[in-house]
Amino acid sequence: VLFYILAYTFGTLGAFGSLAYLRRKGGEVETYDDLSGLGFKFPAVGLIMTVCILSSAGIPPTAGFLGKLYVFRAAIDVGAQTGEGSFIGLSVLAVLMSVAGMYYYLRVIVHLYMKPATGEVTALEHSGAKFAIALAAILSLYLGIFPQQAIQLSREAIVDMQGAPASVQGAIAKG
Repeated sequence: VLFYILAYTFGTLGAFGSLAYLRRKGGEVETYDDLSGLGFKFPAVGLIMTVCILSSAGIPPTAGFLGKLYVFRAAIDVGAQTGEGSFIGLSVLAVLMSVAGMYYYLRVIVHLYMKPATGEVTALEHSGAKFAIALAAILSLYLGIFPQQAIQLSREAIVDMQGAPASVQGAIAKG
């Protein structure tokens, strides 16, 4: 769960940060139509938003995919160990809802790259904001490709939160 939270933090910050980075005349970019054509007009922001949206949708090789995979697998493992079928049923339902949710995530990408621009949109000229959203996208990819250290830190954090003795903590640290 901690890895899932970490993965979705970067995906969400990058996606919503990209929206905040863009402005249309008279307000914020907030509808699908507002995003139309922006992947070509602002390629860096379009790429950042695409990576973060793919992570939120749970598409490999992003951290969001691994986050969902680990949570679903943990629920199935608990169901198998306890004989409680509701965990397995809940996992199946969660997978189906994730697939259904992909429509909305992928719709953003369709508008970014496959729909003509519908309005005048500008980008903020703030290098700190651009760096922050780029970092979120990079970390979404990095944690999807190299998750081992973040997973190990998540395990250690859980042990620390549970107040496990040092001997147990040592065993977990060894993997």
